[in-house]
Amino acid sequence: MLGQLAVLEDDEQLADQLCALLHVQGWRVRRYAKGQHLLDALDRHHFDAVLCDLRLPDMSGLEVLSAHQARANGAREDGPVMIMLTGVTDEASLVRAFELGAHDYLHKPFRAAELQARLAATVRRRRGAQFERDHAVGKIRLSPNCEGGPLAQRDGRPVRLTEKEFQCAQLLLGQMGKTVSRNQIRLQVWRHNEQVQTRTIDTHISRVRQKLGLTPENGFRLSPVYGIGYRLDHFS
Repeated sequence: MLGQLAVLEDDEQLADQLCALLHVQGWRVRRYAKGQHLLDALDRHHFDAVLCDLRLPDMSGLEVLSAHQARANGAREDGPVMIMLTGVTDEASLVRAFELGAHDYLHKPFRAAELQARLAATVRRRRGAQFERDHAVGKIRLSPNCEGGPLAQRDGRPVRLTEKEFQCAQLLLGQMGKTVSRNQIRLQVWRHNEQVQTRTIDTHISRVRQKLGLTPENGFRLSPVYGIGYRLDHFS
């Protein structure tokens, strides 16, 4: 599976075609016909990407982008890739879409191969960028771009993490207060390896908790979310 994808499109025939095409390509797809339904879903589910129509029955695609950005407190780097679908050539609307956090757009009618290629490329860039950022929360700091290689620190002291432990830690700290699914961890850390077992992921998370001290006495709560994954919270 390539990842989790939401399709916001009120044209039933086009939505069916998109979902069928993307499912065959390896995406797990959820379909929505109204903007508010998608916004509610974004609060409950992890998506790697959203295909969003600009014209919808209840609100415009621009309003969806604006509302999503407001809910995420402007943290667009942690949300899904937003790709707009438009049947118009209104340059002002497209410029506004990018200002509100859109990553790309496609004009209708679009070719299936172009959609697949641009979707995959945009998601790939986002996933790579997530692993390039520093994360500092409390007394924990992750620095992926140090001269000697990725560096994890706890109370200012280096902590030895394996490559995959470091990336698991990046996901947890990068999505503080949100549920990170095991599938998301598998997709981004093990690069789509379907053979990775749940206990392997759980073992890596356990080691990250121990090595970085992600415990209540250190101001962290790393909780399993039954049947889904993990959630890391920080409190003072």
